[in-house]
Amino acid sequence: MAMASVLLSLILCNSEIRSQALLRTFHAIAFVESSGDPKAYNRAEDAAGIAQIRPIMLADCNRIMGYDRWTLADRFNPVKSLAMFLVYSRYYAPNGTPETWARNWCAGPKGHTKSCSIPYWNRVKKVLDDNTSGRCAFRGSCPLGMEAIHLDNNPQNNHLENLKWGTHSENQTQYGTSPWIGAFRASARFFCATSRGSP
Repeated sequence: MAMASVLLSLILCNSEIRSQALLRTFHAIAFVESSGDPKAYNRAEDAAGIAQIRPIMLADCNRIMGYDRWTLADRFNPVKSLAMFLVYSRYYAPNGTPETWARNWCAGPKGHTKSCSIPYWNRVKKVLDDNTSGRCAFRGSCPLGMEAIHLDNNPQNNHLENLKWGTHSENQTQYGTSPWIGAFRASARFFCATSRGSP
């Protein structure tokens, strides 16, 4: 439990910029892995959920936490998948970059050093780049305290008519309705609840 508290503190105390980079990376991974489908299942690899988590990765996340926090069924829960991604990424690459986190997610704790993870990173990077260019193109630089809102909850839909600037709170409450968007926008409140044994 002590390890779990340390890891959760690291996540909660991390800078806003790094936290947002982790969330954007998870979002891109979710599109690469499952096209954002929390029910996706690859029988050949026993990879499940929005982030296509295999049993070995789930077991590693539980080891990092210091207890059996997640079950195989939790892989189909987008919020719990996000929590596993954050714990895994912050443990193996606390000062990492989107490339480090994505390549580790693909090929294990030292995945960022393996050439086999480069094509995977290129796919994740394309999602990240497409998303960023769409946001910047639609209204110029983001105003202070605002973020891009995708009106249809699909961050891949960067058409002008689907984008507007809004506050983070507005983005969470008004537009965070689909399961994987809810996971992408999960707040520190979730991690506090996780440390108490829920949800």
